[in-house]
Amino acid sequence: MKIHKLAAITAITAVLAASVASASTNERMSQTGENLLRMCNGADKVKMLGMMCHSYLNGYIDTAQYYDKGGHFCLGEGDKQRLPVVVITWMHAHPDHFSKPAPEALGKLLAENYPCRK
Repeated sequence: MKIHKLAAITAITAVLAASVASASTNERMSQTGENLLRMCNGADKVKMLGMMCHSYLNGYIDTAQYYDKGGHFCLGEGDKQRLPVVVITWMHAHPDHFSKPAPEALGKLLAENYPCRK
C-alpha cells in the first residue's frame, strides 16, 4: 500500500513539475500578429474578444508611451476606439506580420498610421 502511495505521489509530482515548466515557457512567449488579428476581428461579434482586443491594445500603448519617451506614434481623440479596425485592415495588408510577435507588428502599425507631427 505504501509503495502505491509513493508511486502516485511521484507521478503527480512529475506531472505538476512538467505543467509548471510548460507554463513558464509559455509565459515568455508573446501573442503573434495573427492572434491579435483574430482577437480584434471578432471584437464586433463577441463581446469578450472586443474586451480582450481593446485591453491588449491599451496595455501595449500605455507601456510603449511610458517606456518609450521618444514617441514613435501619437494618438488623437478617439483613435483608441477605432484602433481595432485599423489593426484588422493593416494586418490583412501585411500578412508577413502574422507570425511576428504582436508587439512588433503593433509598433510598426502605430508608427505608420499615427506618426507624430513635428
